[in-house]
Amino acid sequence: MEQSPAKPLKVPKAGDTDVVPFSEDEIEKILKACDEYDGVNQRRLRALTDLMLESGLRISDAVTIPKDRIVKTSHGYAATLRTAKTGTAVSCPLPDKLAKSILALEGKTPFWSGTSDLESPAKNWRKIYARVFKAAGVVGHPHQFRHTTAKRLLVKGVPIGHVASLLGHSVKICEKHYSKWIPERQHAFEASIRHSWREQA
Repeated sequence: MEQSPAKPLKVPKAGDTDVVPFSEDEIEKILKACDEYDGVNQRRLRALTDLMLESGLRISDAVTIPKDRIVKTSHGYAATLRTAKTGTAVSCPLPDKLAKSILALEGKTPFWSGTSDLESPAKNWRKIYARVFKAAGVVGHPHQFRHTTAKRLLVKGVPIGHVASLLGHSVKICEKHYSKWIPERQHAFEASIRHSWREQA
């Protein structure tokens, strides 16, 4: 064969993955399902869910976090770590009640035995969340907690640079995925469109 038949083919371009946070109604259903979960992981399940919602941590970072990375500062508790995916240093403020509930759990790593490889705990918790989401009647996956955190903060007016730092992103990446939830940007967009109507009248 003188020439590969695949040579004329171009590499396909993958579209951006759509970022879909949970709605507040879905979060309420998920938390209710966590509280009603029948199993030995019930207390840890609710604490882990609250941790991801408050910190924006990926599930792989949240489930392997050791207690000594939850520290009390002069401003309150925070989770400080380097993310497994990018190695980025992040510091996530945590409500006192949540931090104390995690510190009260057994073990140095309360969501992981600490003996398996790093992939196993996230895989196991994803299976638990699949049951939780089914019980809640919600279609989704744990990474949507991270998107929900970003959306909540931006909607409340937290600067995108602060949200980017919390997530361990650059501002550019954060803008790419979450700009639709920046109220000021949406308001400016709508105002410019309405202004164009007046110009045409």
